[in-house]
Amino acid sequence: MTSLVERLLSKVSRRRELKAKSQVRWVGAQPGTALTWGKDISGDPFITKVDQYAKFTGEKVILEIGPGYGRLIRSLIQKERPFSEYYAIDLSETNCRYLRKTFAGEKMHFLHDNAETVSLPKPFDIMYSSLTFKHLYPSFELVLRNLATQANARAVLVFDLLEGQRPPYFEEDGVTFIHYYTQQDANKILGRTGWTPEGFDYVEHDPENPERTRLVIVARKP
Repeated sequence: MTSLVERLLSKVSRRRELKAKSQVRWVGAQPGTALTWGKDISGDPFITKVDQYAKFTGEKVILEIGPGYGRLIRSLIQKERPFSEYYAIDLSETNCRYLRKTFAGEKMHFLHDNAETVSLPKPFDIMYSSLTFKHLYPSFELVLRNLATQANARAVLVFDLLEGQRPPYFEEDGVTFIHYYTQQDANKILGRTGWTPEGFDYVEHDPENPERTRLVIVARKP
């Protein structure tokens, strides 16, 4: 029995160690193009997809996970899409300081927090996240489970993933975690976390590089 307990404790400890390692890069992230393949990537293609499935209105509260240097926020503002309030969660305190300064306003709220455990000031109507969920260890399940308790009825999720069946791994830097998903994988996680899948799509983040096309997941709170 003691040996079993020790093995279980060792396994839990290992998982915590790997999760902490997977967050190292993002806790220390700086608001620059290193977050997007070393080039300035427009948020327009992704925001267009969100608008297609969620429809921005002046009454809706928006939540973004992993805003980075604000490419999606900038696109939303430039496209003049309406919203009531905007909340964005980032592990990097430096990113949050930059975003508060760059996108100052009464409607804008940048939270230095973890989406797996954050308590939001108010429920949201639209949650989106781009180029972020593929890095969540061991998956994005804990984030969706937490957010399901803080979403308004009929709230919409739109997020992108790397599509494929390759096993999860850490890149050569030892801290960048990568997780590929099939559509079936995504649906199973949605079902376990209280979200109803509504469909799949694709978004081209960089028209010059087809390899940067990502699977888009759309789901709704019942």
